[in-house]
Amino acid sequence: MPLAVFLLAIMCAFLGGVSPLLQKKSMQYGTSPDDSNAFRTLGYLPVALACVMIEGFHFPPGWFFLIPLFVLNVTTNFVVGDTLFFSAVRHAGASLAMAVVCCYPIVSIMGAVLFLGEKLRYTGMIGAAAVVLGLLLVQLASRRNVPREEDARDFSNISLGILFALLAALFWGGTSPFSKWLLGKSAMPPGTFNFVRAIALLAVSWTIWLWQRGTGRKGSFAERGVRPIAIGYLVLGGVLALGVLNYAFAWCIKLAPVSRISPIIASSPIFTMIIATRFMKEKLRPLQWAGGLLVVGGAILVGI
Repeated sequence: MPLAVFLLAIMCAFLGGVSPLLQKKSMQYGTSPDDSNAFRTLGYLPVALACVMIEGFHFPPGWFFLIPLFVLNVTTNFVVGDTLFFSAVRHAGASLAMAVVCCYPIVSIMGAVLFLGEKLRYTGMIGAAAVVLGLLLVQLASRRNVPREEDARDFSNISLGILFALLAALFWGGTSPFSKWLLGKSAMPPGTFNFVRAIALLAVSWTIWLWQRGTGRKGSFAERGVRPIAIGYLVLGGVLALGVLNYAFAWCIKLAPVSRISPIIASSPIFTMIIATRFMKEKLRPLQWAGGLLVVGGAILVGI
């Protein structure tokens, strides 16, 4: 893998690591996970538009007929995948759900091999396994920080939560090979591809959000006590974790195999851990540091 592409994938992982922290700050000021996608598009779309204006619009003949596939692409990732993950958190707890979802790079690799015809190298397989194992160590070590009453769930709830987490990993992991296939099928440059995805996500997420408001499933910001700064955190997350990240991701999957890119980008929780330790004064256990080192070593193995 070219060094520039490897560094671009690392940047994607870093931006992915910043995203949960911005969402956490937003939720502290009153927003819910259901608000995330809609308001993040307010930051995503301007960045996508700026990138495509710099790069130049290029819509190949017949691209319009691919719009349903773009809608499906963003829906499976940001709507179905996220909904399944939050359901997993409700039933099994955040740490256990995250530990199960960590297997999603394996789904990406399998999808790339089976549907895109990519070839696996031994170093790549070992590196991907190290990334997944490191993420598991980080998440399982985090379980000790969860209050005991939060862990007291009956077996059926936990089993259902694990099932939701596995389905979330399936949808999240399947997005990368699907995106690479769609990028090739559309014959669009990364900037145009990212811009169309931004439009599709804006249409899908706001349709869902407004439907929830119209049916009374979601109260107004005043009723929920949402402060303006909460929206600011979501918009900033849209700029960084959707706008910049997805543009860089489009270039990564254009220039390198998905089976090598996905495990690197999956290391984003390590950046979340480092930032939380440095700026939010959170303390880490030795097992979490060991997991972090495994992830870093695995990412390097995948990239070489």
